[in-house]
Amino acid sequence: MGNSKSGNNALAALERERQALVLRKGGATFAAIGAQLGYRNHSGAYKAVRRAMRRTLQEPADELRALELARLDDLLKGVWVAACTGDGTAVDRVLKIMARRADLLGLDARKAYW
Repeated sequence: MGNSKSGNNALAALERERQALVLRKGGATFAAIGAQLGYRNHSGAYKAVRRAMRRTLQEPADELRALELARLDDLLKGVWVAACTGDGTAVDRVLKIMARRADLLGLDARKAYW
């Protein structure tokens, strides 16, 4: 497998964003970050820090979401057969688990019908 130029550029950009975030955490101004890391101006440094922050927060959120979904799957397995055989309490539990799952995945986004 060879390294592509665009892949290397993407990695370099990610590393520069990471460095921008470290500098900002250390109290550097956006102008100083821009000058040190070669951004055209403070705005480029600001955007880099924002992107790095989003990634830093997104990855743990994705991991937690996956864990919660796995837990819901385990709970669903425990009541599924009973629900399919007509147990009303189990059906209620299945529907609640499915609603929570849909909520976590954003499947029930509100729609405007007018």
